[in-house]
Amino acid sequence: MLRRFVTNIYTRITEKPTYVLGRWGLHKDDFMWKKSDLNTEDHCGCDEMRQQYLYKLDSIDSLITEINDKSINLQEKQKNI
Repeated sequence: MLRRFVTNIYTRITEKPTYVLGRWGLHKDDFMWKKSDLNTEDHCGCDEMRQQYLYKLDSIDSLITEINDKSINLQEKQKNI
């Protein structure tokens, strides 16, 4: 009985509401802008927005790769010391 009570209280405190917005299921504010952009692109059929998004995605991926390479090199240097 006590265990069920404590479990119930714990789940109510830690429980986060579930939001489902549109077909992407995005619920954060920064993603809402992306959702709006994708929705606009779907309806207008323009490809420019998609190309910009892919360019930004590629630049972010290359930046992440560069940072990872630097950290790996730094770790290797520290091991050699």
